[in-house]
Amino acid sequence: MQLLKKIADIEIEYFPSHILEKIRSTWKNWNSPRLS
Repeated sequence: MQLLKKIADIEIEYFPSHILEKIRSTWKNWNSPRLS
């Protein structure tokens, strides 16, 4: 999980914003299973 977040942070400048939003949404879902 932490590695994936680090990768996303490092590569953030290379992704189009709509892909970033998808990653952020997925990341939030992974970190907030109790809220699902």
